[in-house]
Amino acid sequence: KDELLAFAYDPVFNRLGVTPHYLAGIEMQQLILQTDWSSIDVAELAATSRGKALRNPLAPYGARLSAGNVLDARPVASPVTETMVARHADAAVVVVLGTADAADTARAPVVITGTGWGSGNSILERRPHGRSVGSEIASEMAYAEAGIEWPDRELDVVYVSDLYAHRALMHVDALGLDADVLPILNPDGGSLGTGDLFEANGGARFYDAVLQLRGEAGGHQLDGAERALVHGWRGLPTDSCAAVILEAEGRI
Repeated sequence: KDELLAFAYDPVFNRLGVTPHYLAGIEMQQLILQTDWSSIDVAELAATSRGKALRNPLAPYGARLSAGNVLDARPVASPVTETMVARHADAAVVVVLGTADAADTARAPVVITGTGWGSGNSILERRPHGRSVGSEIASEMAYAEAGIEWPDRELDVVYVSDLYAHRALMHVDALGLDADVLPILNPDGGSLGTGDLFEANGGARFYDAVLQLRGEAGGHQLDGAERALVHGWRGLPTDSCAAVILEAEGRI
């Protein structure tokens, strides 16, 4: 994957002959400098996600870790360490979409009430590295279509891309949320727990959101999950993102 990641950078200005994760290091540094999040917060999120994955039978990377274990792990691109980066995995995700008429014949259908997508500046030198502008654009579109005015009060479960632990917190900010969302964030363990599926990462979060809204998530089921936000990010070096609002059938 690192070779693919390196290839995605501009060949003249951004392929610097160092680890292609260097941009993640710059982002985490800027997140810590520009927001209230700290390196401890990033490490605790990584450890918590791996712990949540222990309750998900589809997650291969569940583990009991402390924030200290995460901070002391092998450096990748300072301050990013190895355990802050999602590891590779392989999977397939199938989603069946249908009209309202088709939903009448489906088992426990889930309704898509809002969608959005957006990208930050593709020129790295012109992009704010402590923010995800693409996530801001995508979530505003999805919230507007779904009629959500106060996302921190109106969402029961939230999934964000966490290919890097700091990116999860960056996306939380961009979605208009705060630390109060962490208990309902990525209950399946996210990509840190289930693995990096390349373009299918958003699909995996979508699948788990459907399970949550159906009350079928087993050991990692949240109480009262009726409305979910699923966020996806294409990964470095992009800031291309998407957001979807899902609601349980009986809520509409």
